[in-house]
Amino acid sequence: GMHLGPRILRVETAVTALLSRLF
Repeated sequence: GMHLGPRILRVETAVTALLSRLF
């Protein structure tokens, strides 16, 4: 989330994309 920092934001976006592909 944004509460962790802009760096983590990209990581979360990547994870969300992977989850979208899996599910």
